[in-house]
Amino acid sequence: MAHNDSSTYSSDTENYLEAIKKTFVQERESKICKFVLPNQKVCNRQYSPNSSNSSLKYHLVNEHGSVFKECESNKKVKPDVDEKLVEWIIDLKDKKEILQKIKSKFNVTTDIWTSNPGDPYR
Repeated sequence: MAHNDSSTYSSDTENYLEAIKKTFVQERESKICKFVLPNQKVCNRQYSPNSSNSSLKYHLVNEHGSVFKECESNKKVKPDVDEKLVEWIIDLKDKKEILQKIKSKFNVTTDIWTSNPGDPYR
């Protein structure tokens, strides 16, 4: 059975992965949550064997109150990416006259988004 302590883990990705490894077991063709509930029963929620770690982490957080601190490195990356995107757009705007002289057609597209680390994309 899974060991359940105060359910607070540090910001290390390894710690939430470690919690997943300790809590979920592979049985036949599914991953099963073996979190021990306060009434001493086991959760036994089943997931696909292909379930992502973020989905399993989401279950631990939302069903069992586990707490994982956000990884500091993720907080640092997004502002850098946003800044570079703004610089690129401004640079492109400055070159508008040059771009308008191009005889053939072309498109420029960006698709940038972020999600809270560990949250499943839906």
